[in-house]
This record gives sequence, C-alpha cells and structure tokens, in this order.
Amino acid sequence: MPLDPTQAWPPVNKDVASLPVRPNLLDYPEACRSFTWERARQGISGLPGGGLNIAHEAVDRHATAAEGTRSPWSGWVGTAAAAS
Repeated sequence: MPLDPTQAWPPVNKDVASLPVRPNLLDYPEACRSFTWERARQGISGLPGGGLNIAHEAVDRHATAAEGTRSPWSGWVGTAAAAS
C-alpha cells in the first residue's frame, strides 16, 4: 500500500508574507484538484505536427520570452567563469 505523505509528516506552515520571494504555487491541494491536461497543454509550445521537446519547454522558451533577457544558466556560468 502506498504511503500517503499527508498522513506521514506534519504540514510545513510558512508565512508567505515573510518570504523573500513569493512562491509560484500557493495552494498545492487546490492546484491538484483543479489540474487538467487540457490547460497544461495550453502552456507548452509543442512541436509542429505534434510531440514535445522538453529541453525547449524547460530552457529555450524561457530564455527567449520577452522578460527572459538572461539565460537560465547565466548565474551558473558566471560563477564558474569568476572562479577560473
């Protein structure tokens, strides 16, 4: 029988207002209840003729977005370059 994580550990409660960065997902149980694959598909680009390029969805699409002026790897590359 699978372990139900909601029964195994007490919930971690945080004051969202005191966090330095606002979380993207404020209500996980509600997100699960309201999730539909139809809406999820609207948020991805997909490939012409169908299919999915997960690297594009995870990295390229965000880097080329209007607000994506930096590569998601720029902090890591900058840190590595500064260390050499």
